[in-house]
Amino acid sequence: MEIVLQEHGSDRISPMDITLAVVQILSDRDKSIAVLEIDDDNDNLFCTTRDDGELYHNEYLQIRLDKDFYKDAPVYFIEIFERQHSGGDISQRELFEFFPNEIEHNLLCICDAYTDYFG
Repeated sequence: MEIVLQEHGSDRISPMDITLAVVQILSDRDKSIAVLEIDDDNDNLFCTTRDDGELYHNEYLQIRLDKDFYKDAPVYFIEIFERQHSGGDISQRELFEFFPNEIEHNLLCICDAYTDYFG
């Protein structure tokens, strides 16, 4: 698995703890992640890359932490996107959302979603 920072740069230089837990579970299930991309408020798990190593037109599972969605509580969003050339990635499927106190219950749900979608 290759770990990369989003091209425009990110304030974070390491994945979120929830992402590391998901990667570990997927690894235990013998599922591969080609690229883990770190962005400001989300981590993107790419199953494959193009032959030239580019991410364009590849789908990915996004784990996003939105700290401003609700006034009093952050929310995690799990979605599938397709990478586009000029940014503005296209949402393919909104899967589910949950509060940080529900991480433990949702780890397996995220892994199942990745496996169901990408095989």
